[in-house]
Order: sequence, then C-alpha cells, then structure tokens
Amino acid sequence: GKGLLSVPAPLAEDAEMRALVDKIFAGKEGTPERLKALAAWFRSERFTYTVRPGRMESLTKFLTRSRKGFCEHYAAASANLLRLAGVPARVITGYR
Repeated sequence: GKGLLSVPAPLAEDAEMRALVDKIFAGKEGTPERLKALAAWFRSERFTYTVRPGRMESLTKFLTRSRKGFCEHYAAASANLLRLAGVPARVITGYR
C-alpha cells in the first residue's frame, strides 16, 4: 500500500539523505537489485553494532556519522532508505 512508501517529511526533504539514496541505489533498477545494493553498502561501510549507541539525533546522522546502533536502528534505516528509493518496506518487531 501507499503507507509502505511514505517517510517523514523532514527525512524526505533532507538533501544529505537524498544524496545518500542516490549514491547507494545509483543505476539499480527493480527491488532485487536495490536490496542487493543496500546490503552491499552496509557491508562496505564501517558500521558498528552496539546496544549503547548513545543519543540518536537523526537517521541521517546515524547513517553518515555515528554509524553505531542496534537491530532496530538498522531496520528503521533500511526501511526508510528503501522507501526513499521507491521500494515498499516496513519493519516488523518481536518474534514468534
């Protein structure tokens, strides 16, 4: 549905975030290629998993500066990046 492509207005209007989306998904068409591009980008950058990332000021700062977080940070970042690239995405929490 339409909700799977929506992002908060400040994020959609953030020039740094738009530039990051353009960089990650440049030349990638279709959902499978964009998923691969996102996974490759996360692997190629220096991100750190930690349960104590400190104050998370914004998604943009997490992705471009601090690069420290835990599963929920990575899930939210992935979903929003994919949505900005036109790929419907959502985050599900908990486990069964």
